[in-house]
Amino acid sequence: GVPCQPIRKIGKTWHTYAFQGKPVLKLTHWFEMTCAEPHTLKPQVEEDITEVAWCTESQTSSHLKTSYPSIQWIWAKYQRLKALNKEDNR
Repeated sequence: GVPCQPIRKIGKTWHTYAFQGKPVLKLTHWFEMTCAEPHTLKPQVEEDITEVAWCTESQTSSHLKTSYPSIQWIWAKYQRLKALNKEDNR
């Protein structure tokens, strides 16, 4: 794992992948986190995740174009939560 500190929960998604020829339904909980430094990331190839990368927020749009719809959805939800937080702090 990557040593990080959770800031807040963003939401959850479901996705499927094949394991030993059988479909698996997986629930993932998503959190905004902070990490002291970037660590080496390892894609979960058994879930058809072939590429992972650290990136800045400004670099995400190019990565999201080739991401699964659930990743695009959770990123949009994160952006909405971040915007609401800015409004609450005014």
